[in-house]
Amino acid sequence: MIPNLRGEPGMTAELQAKDYERTAVLYRAMERSDAKWRLAFGEGTRQRQVGIAAGDMAGRLEPVGKAKAKWGLELEARTVSGYEAGRDGFWRHRQRLALGIANRVVDAASIEVSRRARRAKTDRLEARARLGKSIRYEQGERGVWREVRVPAVAWEDPSSSFPPTLTPFPSPGGRGAMAPFPRWGKGWG
Repeated sequence: MIPNLRGEPGMTAELQAKDYERTAVLYRAMERSDAKWRLAFGEGTRQRQVGIAAGDMAGRLEPVGKAKAKWGLELEARTVSGYEAGRDGFWRHRQRLALGIANRVVDAASIEVSRRARRAKTDRLEARARLGKSIRYEQGERGVWREVRVPAVAWEDPSSSFPPTLTPFPSPGGRGAMAPFPRWGKGWG
């Protein structure tokens, strides 16, 4: 036992160490655009970003393993991800949970933004900012954003409950023209 300031018995060193013990966590954020997706990774102190082709669903998992190996994290280390709720539905959330990734669905309107000055807005900067907010939220700072409740599959709109395809879709103009890009939303990914 370690005595406290009054000389009375306090906590043991073992209990104190247990309170401050941290498990390794890999944080992941993603910023998506029509041509390229930017993945940002961090483990609390260091950050890394990788660009992949838009729509490369399998290519999203490879950088996770590389980031864990680079920072000496075990392959079974917890991975935390998140994205902004949007028109895509919640299929991404369910997919990540199935892969063993802890995921948060965030209300886009609740993300804190500095209103004092104009700010640069690039995919690289947005991915870094989302990663920082994700780390802050996981470490207990609850004012960073609000989470959205994910509805049961039965309650979700059937048109948004599955992954988008890479096939073209009719343009909103209704003239029969086809849009030249896949139907991917923007946001966390």
